[in-house]
Amino acid sequence: MLSRRASAFGRRLARTFTSASAKPYAVPEGHWGANRAARLELAAAYRGLDQLGLNEGVCNHLSVVAPRADGAGEAMLVFPFGLHWSEVTASNLVMIDPDAGLVEGDTDPEVTASCIHLGIRMVRPEAKVIMHTHQPHVTALEITGALRSLSKKAKGWGKF
Repeated sequence: MLSRRASAFGRRLARTFTSASAKPYAVPEGHWGANRAARLELAAAYRGLDQLGLNEGVCNHLSVVAPRADGAGEAMLVFPFGLHWSEVTASNLVMIDPDAGLVEGDTDPEVTASCIHLGIRMVRPEAKVIMHTHQPHVTALEITGALRSLSKKAKGWGKF
């Protein structure tokens, strides 16, 4: 496991998705257990961020690199196309390889998540978790010009 020192606080920050703290669920040993734990925590992140209002429909996405259930290395977990964050469960997440090929799941992954997140991982392979959200307040500030525009939607709205 890669780790580094957090200079401001002097504590260790783990560069893995699942934390070392006690889980409210059983985590089996091995690659299948690590895959299941990553699925459970990613689904919880989708649902938690939805409850906080940090999404906008289906046009934002989270992903995590996790071990494949079959033990054949790692791949990226992401939600399937057309699913709202409130509907994401551990079992309906899909896993894709670096070429966007489906390795786990039975539906197509969300295309923009695949393109954006795989692209980021090409230049930053150490990034295990990526969260792309459209918080309403940040979008509003971008529209007013109070922030440097970071989203296509805010840029499009700025024309009106």
